[in-house]
Amino acid sequence: MSYKQLLLQAKEFYQSSIPEIDLSYINKICKQAESVSIVSFDIFDTICTRLFECPIDLFAYVAKILEENDHNLKQFGINRFYAEERAREIAWQSEQREDITYDEIYGHLSSLYPQQKDIVEFAKNTELQVELNSIVANIEQIYLIEKLKQLGKKIIFVSDIYFSKSFMEKMLANIDLNIYDKLYVSSEFMKAKYTGHLWNIVLKDNPEETILHIGDNLKSDILMPRKQDIKTIHYTKLLGERRVGAELVPGLVPFSLMTKLQKITKKNLATEFWFGLGETLGAIILKSFVDWLCAQVIKDKIDHIYFFARDAQIIHKVWNLLDGDDRCGTTSSYFYIARSSIRFPSCHIDLEKNGKLSEASLYTLVEETILPGDNWQTYFKRLGISEEYLKKTNFNKKFGSLKDDFDYKYVAELKEFIQEELLVLLAPIFANDYQNAYEYYNQEGMLDTEKRLAVVDLGWGGTNQLILTEFREFLGIKKKLRGYYYGLLNHNAPGRLYHIGPMKTAFFNMFSQSYDQTFMQNFMYILENLHSGNHETTIGYRKNPISQQYEPVFRKDNYHQYINHFDETYKLYQDGALATLQKWKNNELVYGIDGQYIDIFVAISALYQVCISPTCNERKFLGKIEHAIIYDHSVCIPLIKKELPKKKEDIVSLLHLWPCGVMSYWQKKKEKMDPALYLEAARNFEKLPLLIKNYLIG
Repeated sequence: MSYKQLLLQAKEFYQSSIPEIDLSYINKICKQAESVSIVSFDIFDTICTRLFECPIDLFAYVAKILEENDHNLKQFGINRFYAEERAREIAWQSEQREDITYDEIYGHLSSLYPQQKDIVEFAKNTELQVELNSIVANIEQIYLIEKLKQLGKKIIFVSDIYFSKSFMEKMLANIDLNIYDKLYVSSEFMKAKYTGHLWNIVLKDNPEETILHIGDNLKSDILMPRKQDIKTIHYTKLLGERRVGAELVPGLVPFSLMTKLQKITKKNLATEFWFGLGETLGAIILKSFVDWLCAQVIKDKIDHIYFFARDAQIIHKVWNLLDGDDRCGTTSSYFYIARSSIRFPSCHIDLEKNGKLSEASLYTLVEETILPGDNWQTYFKRLGISEEYLKKTNFNKKFGSLKDDFDYKYVAELKEFIQEELLVLLAPIFANDYQNAYEYYNQEGMLDTEKRLAVVDLGWGGTNQLILTEFREFLGIKKKLRGYYYGLLNHNAPGRLYHIGPMKTAFFNMFSQSYDQTFMQNFMYILENLHSGNHETTIGYRKNPISQQYEPVFRKDNYHQYINHFDETYKLYQDGALATLQKWKNNELVYGIDGQYIDIFVAISALYQVCISPTCNERKFLGKIEHAIIYDHSVCIPLIKKELPKKKEDIVSLLHLWPCGVMSYWQKKKEKMDPALYLEAARNFEKLPLLIKNYLIG
């Protein structure tokens, strides 16, 4: 389907969904305008707005139109962005001009494509047409202007823009906004609002007049005119933020349109963050993944699919909603499993096969179970070993008091201590957990020797697939499981690829570019939490005495903390996604967007926009996510800690869970940070593409 149709549908949605006029705002402005003779308005994001979430997203849309017309201008979006920056640099350096013209931008852009000047000219004309097609009027401001005119006020429009005055007149007339007495654009005078010089021209042109100006830009529309005794009102209803995460590729367009239309047609979105994010980002991710999954499952002739752990509970719901089993001729089920439930059965297999624990099991029991600051007492309690039992061992002689903080220099000695002195206690526990796991796996068909089975999980190392493969191999089952994931990390997954069975990824390729590792860190923990299930983590299995079925045992949810948090956040996100997906299934448009436009590339672009270049609101809410950092989910820390680094050693630990989110937060607090530490933090992003690096570190 053509993107021209996509934009047309989005515009039709806006025109049919215009929110009610805020009469309190109208009355407030009319009251404040009583003492002035002129009311001035900014243009973009004040009296009108583009249907794209960010103005620069329009470049990505133009790139798609070029593709649809078989015109290839490589990296058009990024080059168009930089062409404007370069044109401004040249204008200032050569003539100290504060603004430029549209022709100058494309003159520089043309120099980047010396063999494709005809296509650049096509792009130039296309962008102008897209500007006209994507601009919609702010009905609230039109209503206000009509009221002000009735009060005898003169209306002027003042804009910093590179478009010519004649084009701006055409654009305003096109949306019935030719209701002004005079129009001032910076490209006509080469003077800008943000410097105050365009305001000088306005004041000189209107002597003896008093002015009230309304606009969205804090510097250009508020602070600078105030310095010249112009009254101002900050209009924030259409205020946007620049994103560059997807690097202006065409795939970002559906998400951009959905997000903008959601913002300008829905009331009180700030109080509905989680549901709103699910309506857009969540639905795009889940639909694209399930569609991709269907194609893989059909190709691989899978008989049964297991949706793993809490991460895939919502994916299974979407699979069912979108009739995945019917589309693919499969059966499917939700499978209760987590690191807590598989580590002891794996230890039992080690003991049965080798008479001792493997290094992998010891790593799980030690490094993955201890946190900095833990004392020995906390660690052993977490492992399930009592102080009374430890008193019967040589613990005190080897390590000192249980109340001492754990020292990582003892890691090797602790592993040896477990092998030599604790297995007598632990082995029966391992064996019991193994037997219960065996019964549950067998009951759920996981130990079937004939069917082609597959697992679905978010990722990131294929650990569950690895553990179950080893479990099945221990029982003599040679048929491999297949795994389908959002993404896999390239530092561990490739080594497991052929040992544990085929693994495929939808969004993040394990054989990726070097900087993708930095990117992927930004998605992992956000996605894990947004995909949380409606129950605590699985820690084992037991037989129900009434049904005689084996059921999962969950970690105790003290005071319903987990489920209450889930209901207030991630459930709302998932409900929003399901609401959109149901409409798409019914062939309805959502914020003007048809579900047929959604694919893997659109989902990747949406993820990059949110996780790499989050808005203030996203940084606020997603940054509060408390991620479980050890196997049993007993210790959680927020993705963005409010503390700033005090020393060099703090940087890595604070950046760890959401690097781009944290760095963008630090950028906002840059004046409060030690400059040397800020530069040190910025080095972590040196390998990222230039557009994103510049956005993150400034």
